Amino acid sequence: MPKKLNFVYFGSSFFSREILLRLIEKGFLPTCVVSKPDMPAGRGLKLIPTQVSSLAREKNIPLLKPKLLNVLPLEEELASQKPDFFIIADYGKIIPNRLLKVPKLFPVCVHPSLLPLYRGATPIETFLADGGVETGVTIFAVNERVDAGDIFRQNKISVEARDNFFNLRDKLIKIGAELLIEVLKSIQVKKYSLTVQDESQATVTVKLVKEMGRINWQNDASRILNKIRAFIEWPGSFTYFGKIRINIILAQVVRGTGAPGEIISLDKKGIIVSAGKDALLIERIKPEGKNNMDAWAFVCGHKIVPGKKFT
Repeated sequence: MPKKLNFVYFGSSFFSREILLRLIEKGFLPTCVVSKPDMPAGRGLKLIPTQVSSLAREKNIPLLKPKLLNVLPLEEELASQKPDFFIIADYGKIIPNRLLKVPKLFPVCVHPSLLPLYRGATPIETFLADGGVETGVTIFAVNERVDAGDIFRQNKISVEARDNFFNLRDKLIKIGAELLIEVLKSIQVKKYSLTVQDESQATVTVKLVKEMGRINWQNDASRILNKIRAFIEWPGSFTYFGKIRINIILAQVVRGTGAPGEIISLDKKGIIVSAGKDALLIERIKPEGKNNMDAWAFVCGHKIVPGKKFT
């Protein structure tokens, strides 16, 4: 019978929550969970726990929410857990080297890209915005450099044309959890190998800012669509009709010519808008302050006719 290994889990986001939930369901229970501090949100600025913090409380797992990581009390607290390894999945902060040395074996990370491609904070969004067709999940041993550690295993998946951030994230959660469990089992029986990343192939993602979501109708329709798919969670892909800010939720590339941003035609299928190359059939939108709706419903409530423009 292989030895049961102790581990501490670092995570904050929905992606991280779902990985932890699948670990628990398969009998891998952390001795402790570390997540980011509660953050103020909404009009009342009420403190809201991370998704991982909420799951830890639900499962009665000891929880730490440190504001600072590079401090001795936290290091001592984690060392007292006597972890064989850490598991890290979208924690949201860079873990200092002094903490990475706490586990007896190594810190293990689940990353939703095929490293060394798309290192950093926004691998799924950046991959989709780039129009990628194949991605996957990497399990690797963390070192002091961001997402640059030696690789245990990778799994690839093909991406479909209608995949957006949400459903691609869900696919990567599923294969990521399965792959992580395989790696943990290989560690338990001491039958694993590590592969050094090829630094010449490395790419790095950046944190998203709101302005990245602004649609430039001079761009090709395919490029605009890729950003709509990528930024659907945040910051959204937005344009303006007059003074009304509109987030585009669902669209597809179609043939059409006109000035960039010009409305070519419209019917119950949606609004066709010309881009730098080809056109975009806008199917679902979210006007500012309103719920998601079919584009045709928006047309019916506003004076939208061919020849007018989105800006």
